[in-house]
Amino acid sequence: MTDRKEKEQELLIALQNCWYLSKEEKSFWVKNLPNLPDHTLLNVLAAISESNNVMNESISAAIEANPDNNYLKQITNKINQIKKHAFNMEEEDMKISAEQDLEKQMENL
Repeated sequence: MTDRKEKEQELLIALQNCWYLSKEEKSFWVKNLPNLPDHTLLNVLAAISESNNVMNESISAAIEANPDNNYLKQITNKINQIKKHAFNMEEEDMKISAEQDLEKQMENL
């Protein structure tokens, strides 16, 4: 694998692990990756990698500072609440869509 391809792969991994960029921003970098000049690729990789390291160190420090895992438990609870809410929204959307389809079918009778 060429050095350029290795750096591109590193950037893709760094983007996947990045918590602070939006999907649109990540998509921008992925889409434009083949066209980036080498120096820009290296600069973006360095910036995102450094930010990811700072974020990971901060999270690790917060977890270590709380040995009874209250933070982790709170985060896990929040994630589970968000997942449950998203699932309920998806179910509601499916129900509404099914009702609309049924109404259209009844109109066509």
